[in-house]
Amino acid sequence: MTLAGCTTIYEGKYAYDEGWRVGEIEKVGAPADLGRFVALCQQGVGQSSASQLFAVVRFDFGTMAGKYMHSGRKLRHVVVPLPAGSTLRKDTPVYVNIHDCEQPLVPVAQLDSQPLQLPRA
Repeated sequence: MTLAGCTTIYEGKYAYDEGWRVGEIEKVGAPADLGRFVALCQQGVGQSSASQLFAVVRFDFGTMAGKYMHSGRKLRHVVVPLPAGSTLRKDTPVYVNIHDCEQPLVPVAQLDSQPLQLPRA
């Protein structure tokens, strides 16, 4: 008997099962500029300097389950520290690891030749 499985792996190395998702940077700023999003990655924010920049990344978490299963997509956010000198900016499509906010963001090289289109929050 042969079992076949299906998993999403972005660009051959960012596995969905390991927490990688396609997202889009919604905001870049220091912890004081992040507002309500600052709580999404406390360990990174708590250890940061005042000049450290973070990215708020919006990603699609799939369709809503249950009673309103077909009512739309769920959008989620995660805050990720940016390395010094990062050129990542608002509206940049990225891969983000939602299981580990210390993983660096990875710019999306190309996504099936289609531009990333996440619904607006």
